[in-house]
Amino acid sequence: MTIAETVSVNIGYFDGTSLCRRPLTVIRETSVTITLNGQNITTNACTGIHLDEMAAGYLKSTGLIRGFDEVVSIEADEPGRIISVTTNRPTPHQKGMYIGSSGARSALLDRTGPPLQTDRLLSPHLVLKLIEELLSSTTLHDATGGAHCSALASHEDGIIIAREDIGRHNTIDMVCGYGLLKGLDLSDKIILTTGRVSSEIVRKIWRIGVPFIISHSAATSRAVEDAEQAGITVVGYVRRGTMRIYSQGKRVEM
Repeated sequence: MTIAETVSVNIGYFDGTSLCRRPLTVIRETSVTITLNGQNITTNACTGIHLDEMAAGYLKSTGLIRGFDEVVSIEADEPGRIISVTTNRPTPHQKGMYIGSSGARSALLDRTGPPLQTDRLLSPHLVLKLIEELLSSTTLHDATGGAHCSALASHEDGIIIAREDIGRHNTIDMVCGYGLLKGLDLSDKIILTTGRVSSEIVRKIWRIGVPFIISHSAATSRAVEDAEQAGITVVGYVRRGTMRIYSQGKRVEM
């Protein structure tokens, strides 16, 4: 854990019988603006780490870039809290394009693609194993109680990379951005997350091209509808040896 991820604050604490003052480690929150070819695209509340991954993943997951081969440079001005991305094609312009936080729905979020196809299957054993690995990766949450965690995983190797942040959308962008920056084939990978699976999350992952989502939390009704349309298998509420298979259950082998 780096110093930038947390800060220490003095708080009032009631221990059941009396009040006292004591220092507490809390997760750091800052605002970071992503620009694309000089245009402000979004300002996200985040922890302020892994900014290149967050920017790459955000732009891909909102359809503003089609692939990392379009990216000429990503420059993070951490003191100024700006991530500047330059591409080799003009910035897409669309009426109603959202300029704001990463979790909001915009006109761009409705631009998806065909259903995802894969021959890979999940077993309940693998799902339980991966969630256990994910929960073992939540060092920032363990220290502060205020972080979400997501991970990119494969069937063969388990978790490839895990990222924590104050926003679950940011963690999805980070792990997908990591895959883009490393040139990984994401078409057979798995996204793990501690956060709720909403329609925004499903559509982000649809645009990125990952066919599996496994969550420690639940899915919403719209997420289930979108996941069926997207060809994404969503397995959620994985707890105490049980799980809920929300969509594309044919890919879960018993």
